[in-house]
Amino acid sequence: MDHIRALSLHYEEAALKTRLETARLTLDPNVGYVGLVNNADDSPFRGMIDWPTTPETDRIIVAASIEGSIGLIREQKVRDFESNDVLLEFFYTIWRHIKRRWPTLWNATSHLLTKVGVICMTQYMTDVLVGSYDLGRLDISDPEDVGRLVDEVLAYQEPTFWTVPWIASSYDTKAGRALIVSSLVQIARNLRVGEPWHSDVEIIDAASIQ
Repeated sequence: MDHIRALSLHYEEAALKTRLETARLTLDPNVGYVGLVNNADDSPFRGMIDWPTTPETDRIIVAASIEGSIGLIREQKVRDFESNDVLLEFFYTIWRHIKRRWPTLWNATSHLLTKVGVICMTQYMTDVLVGSYDLGRLDISDPEDVGRLVDEVLAYQEPTFWTVPWIASSYDTKAGRALIVSSLVQIARNLRVGEPWHSDVEIIDAASIQ
């Protein structure tokens, strides 16, 4: 399927749709964003998408994680996100600030850059940011304003969460992703009241925390 995603970037949309319908195949409607994320100079995931056009050593980000993340943002039905430019810049801004703050996690060994990591962190950040937008405290189309709030949110997150062992080998289900997002909420609440970040965080192996 990743071969088909990569191929889709080189065909005119209507022609590709006809070819896929003939083969009884469908693509995620957000697949076009994956190519932009992989190729744009200002993308925090430039040259990292796991598909045939990327060198094997650089294939870290699963294409479906970008599709899923963009889909989650679009589901918010914020009018500003009707602009592809605003939507993509919002996504970039979130992840540029994460990359800047947690550079040691920018590799294939952390949970952060797995499919569930990218999707769940995007969902958590989007929920917080859109909540502030709904209260009139954020201009969601202003990258500087978004970036400022992303940094504030990350001040109450713990990068170690993404490197310690997790109890299950996979959380790539609806219930599993919900557990990760709820863990991020719990970490923020713990840190705000001075509790250990891992208190009541269900998915981590408590024995691995020194």
